[in-house]
Amino acid sequence: MEIEMSDRLGLAVGRVVAAPLVGASFLTILPMPVPRALANGPMGWPVASFPLGGAAIGALIGAEGLLLMAWFPPAVVAGLMITTLLAVTGALHLDALMDSFDGLFGGKDPDGRLAIMRDSRVGSYGIAAAGSLLLLEYGALLSLSPVERLQALVVAGALSRGAMALTMASFPAASSRGLAAGLKPHLRSYHTVAAAILAVAVAGGLLRWAGLAMAAMAGTLVLLGGRLATAKIGGISGDICGGLGELVEAVTLLACVVAFS
Repeated sequence: MEIEMSDRLGLAVGRVVAAPLVGASFLTILPMPVPRALANGPMGWPVASFPLGGAAIGALIGAEGLLLMAWFPPAVVAGLMITTLLAVTGALHLDALMDSFDGLFGGKDPDGRLAIMRDSRVGSYGIAAAGSLLLLEYGALLSLSPVERLQALVVAGALSRGAMALTMASFPAASSRGLAAGLKPHLRSYHTVAAAILAVAVAGGLLRWAGLAMAAMAGTLVLLGGRLATAKIGGISGDICGGLGELVEAVTLLACVVAFS
């Protein structure tokens, strides 16, 4: 009995330790070295670790920018960084943004809006949203120095992925199927608190009061976006979580331009 309890405790501790890698497997297309026994478990702590995964993605893209500055002009570097970011994430969150805009602003009723969001085709709202967001992010990255860009990407990564976790935890699921509906039962209040603390700690630790202001801005976007989705489709979905994450990322990068100027 003691051995069995010890094994269960070891497995539980192992899952918490491996949570950032499991969470990163949801945020990127990169393979993560996580044993199946640790990966196939409750998803509360992996979701809570989303800000760490986002910060790591931002650090990776920022480091790429530092290296590429030796060979390319700033405009090309900014374009390559955005391309790499899309490649690493599989453009999943950008696709979620497009689906969210098409559904929330293109449908006539909740069922119709959800049907549009599930449709693989992209409409005019989605194209306009994605194009505008990429242009704004490109302009923001181009406006920052290499070191500023690295800091901005780490903060934007942490806050945007933290926003995804908070959106998922704070609002009801719009449907009984889908990623959000599947992950919500795993989340507890302490997972939500942990995600918020991690995101705020990264932002405040790197940019101090400006970072804390950006964290408050991210929280406001989550509140407004979640309420809009609840009014339009009865709750949130995986697309809403990913789309809000993209918006928070872009707004944070723009805020960093102001903070560093």
